[in-house]
Amino acid sequence: MKIHVYIFISICIFLFLSSKVYAEKPQKVVIGTYIINIGKYDISTGSYTADFYLWFKWNGTISPEKFEFMNGRANKITTLIDQPGYKFYRVEAQFYTNSQLRNYPIDHHDLFISIEDQVLTTKDMIYIPDYSESDINPNLSIIGWEIIHSNISVSTDYYKNWDESYSNYVHKITISRPVSTMLKTLIPIIFIALTAWLCFFIPLHKFGEKLALGGTSLLSAVAFHIYITSSLPAVGYLTLADKLIIALYAMLVTILIGMIKVENYVNNKKIDQAQRRNEIYKIISLIIPIIALSMLLFL
Repeated sequence: MKIHVYIFISICIFLFLSSKVYAEKPQKVVIGTYIINIGKYDISTGSYTADFYLWFKWNGTISPEKFEFMNGRANKITTLIDQPGYKFYRVEAQFYTNSQLRNYPIDHHDLFISIEDQVLTTKDMIYIPDYSESDINPNLSIIGWEIIHSNISVSTDYYKNWDESYSNYVHKITISRPVSTMLKTLIPIIFIALTAWLCFFIPLHKFGEKLALGGTSLLSAVAFHIYITSSLPAVGYLTLADKLIIALYAMLVTILIGMIKVENYVNNKKIDQAQRRNEIYKIISLIIPIIALSMLLFL
């Protein structure tokens, strides 16, 4: 008789513990987004607008409707479907990202929508990404940018101050500048450098013409540098465009120094030495910018 009582008590304890463990499991909520449109990306502030669909699917008593955007604020949220275990919204919101411009003008950026629940921690609820339905509008375009790829993911954000973790859903779109942007930057630099380098082919006695051409090239380089960086925010590092222009400055300064050295030999009637110096500086002026750019690329 006692054995039966012990077995009964053991079964009750097992069932109680099993139900408790099961009850403590966080509720799974399927989440997905379909991005309809992305507004103009302002690189100076890292801001952009997004128009998208957002939905939640779940089985359980916990509702995930108290969500928030971790990298922006919603301007308008419209509930399109409101059913038990299924909510479907259309959202218009303003978002922000950290613009990284080190590789400008061949830079790329991640525009993303980050969502967390306002109250429910990972002890209560976790997001499950809806890979099958989440996507972007195939006609989506962002002015001045090319869309590289789009993906969704779920991670866990831990807040040390409160010792709490929250499930975090992210829909990320990676964009980059078109090739034409790089060409618009590189071609003027090449032509400015080539124009200045032609000074070495002007007759040695025409110092005034050579100086005018070299000086004009230097002023053009400064003006172009201001132009291509005017639309960028103030950053504490050199962009790739800055490094290219600095290498151009190094070349132009070398050309000007070479012209002055050659002119000194001409004034002293040392024409042969002037000719040799002219040929030497013609080569040095091509090597210096390469060395300068190589050093800057390691910074």
